[in-house]
Amino acid sequence: MPKTVLTRRRFLQGSGAVGAALSLPFTLAGRPVAAPGEGDGPRTGFEEREGASWTTHDEELGFLADVASARPDRLRLTELARTSTGRPLQLAALGAPVAGALAGETPTTLFVCSQHGNEPAGREAGLKLVRDLAFTEDPALRRLLDEQTVLVVPAANPDGRAANTRGNADRVDINRDHLNLATTEARAIARLIRDWAPSLILDLHEYGPSAPVLYDDDLLYLWPRNLNVDQAVHDNAKSFCLEYLRPDAHAQGYSADEYGLYKVGPNVGPAHDLGVDVQVAQVAGNGDEGICRNAVGLRHALGILVESAVTQNLTNGPGDIGTAGNQTRRVASQEVVTASALRYMLEQGEAVKLVTDSARGRKTREGLRGDVPVYFDGADNEAPTVVADPPPSGYRLTSTQAAELAGTLDLHAIERRPSGPGEVTVSMAQPAEPVIPLLLDARGKRHSTAATPVD
Repeated sequence: MPKTVLTRRRFLQGSGAVGAALSLPFTLAGRPVAAPGEGDGPRTGFEEREGASWTTHDEELGFLADVASARPDRLRLTELARTSTGRPLQLAALGAPVAGALAGETPTTLFVCSQHGNEPAGREAGLKLVRDLAFTEDPALRRLLDEQTVLVVPAANPDGRAANTRGNADRVDINRDHLNLATTEARAIARLIRDWAPSLILDLHEYGPSAPVLYDDDLLYLWPRNLNVDQAVHDNAKSFCLEYLRPDAHAQGYSADEYGLYKVGPNVGPAHDLGVDVQVAQVAGNGDEGICRNAVGLRHALGILVESAVTQNLTNGPGDIGTAGNQTRRVASQEVVTASALRYMLEQGEAVKLVTDSARGRKTREGLRGDVPVYFDGADNEAPTVVADPPPSGYRLTSTQAAELAGTLDLHAIERRPSGPGEVTVSMAQPAEPVIPLLLDARGKRHSTAATPVD
C-alpha cells in the first residue's frame, strides 16, 4: 500500500520526520486520511505553550471536559477510580459506545498512557487523539467510530505525572502490578479490561537516555512474551509490531526496533528491513506476568509496549531533552503509534476481535483437557526452567485465602465454587486459565497465595 500522509501545521518543526510532525499519518486504499481542521476543538496546555512544558493535571481535566461538552455524540468521559491523593483516573470512550453499543460488542482499542509518571509524551499524544477523533470528519475515521470503540486512559498514573515520578504516590511501579492488582491504578485498568474486553491494548512509555548505536531508536516496541499467552494472540501482536508499527514509523522518518535488544547496524528508516543489524545482547523485555503487555496478553488482548526515545537519535541532530523541539519530537513519534494502531484496526479490526474472543474458548478447552503445560518462567526468546507438565486441573483455596483474594479474582474474571467445608476450588477450565496458576501457584514468581494444586 502506498504511503501518503497529511501534515499538520499545529506542531513545531524539529521532529524526526522531515518537516512538521504528523497527525493521523496513515492511508486507506492509497489515499491520505484527513486530520481535523486547524481550528477544530480545544488545545492542550502542551500545544498552547508550543511544546515548552507538559499539560498539567488541571489542564487535562479542563481539556477533556471541553472536548466532551463540545462533542457528546462522539465522546463519553467516565472516572475509573480516585488515586490515594484523590486525583481522578479518567477514561475517554469514543465511537460506538456513545451511540449505545454495549462494551465488548465492537472491535475495541485501548491506549494506556503514562503508567510511569515521568514519561509524559504518550499522555500528550493520547489527549490529542481524543480531540482529533472527536472532531474529525474524515469518512474513514467516521466509519471507524461508527463501527468500533477507541478507549484512552490519558494518565494511568496521575499522581506520578503530577510529581514527575516513575511510581505512584505510594512509590509503587504500577507496571509491575498487573497480576497481583495491589494498587488502585492497576485495579482500575484490570476492571476496564474485564468490562470492555479490548482486542488491542497499547501501553505508551518512554525510555532514555539512549545508548548510541546500540540502543537509540526513536521508537521501541514489544509484544507479550509470556509463554502462557494464547499462540494466536501472541502471533497477531507480533505481526502488528512488525507489519504495521515498524513500517509506519519508518515511513515517517522515525527509526523503530524491538525493545530490549541491543544491536549494531543501520538504525535509520528502511535500512532496518535489510536484515543487516547484528544482535549484541537481550537486556530487557522478558515474560514477567506483572508487566502490562504480558498481563493483558494473558487476558487475551494484543498487548503492545511502545517506548519513545527521550534523547534524540544522533541521526536527528543534537538537542537537549527539555527543549520544546525535542519534547515535540517525542510526542510526534507517539502520534505515529496511535495512527498506526487506528490503521491496523481499520483494516484488521474484525479479524483481530475474532482472534481475541476465540482465545477465551481455546484456553478454556486447554484447561479442560489438561494437555498444555504451564510455564512459570521463560519467554518466547528464553527457554523455560520451571514447567508444570501436565498442568493441574485446578487449585483449592481455603475460605480465608479466597476471601483475601476475592477482589483480585473478580477483576481477573476468575470463577470459583465451594468444594467442601472451608474450601473453594478454582478450575482451570475457564477463560482465565493462563492467569490462574501464575496467581495461585507457589511456583509463580509473583503468586499472591500458595493454593493447593489439584492433579
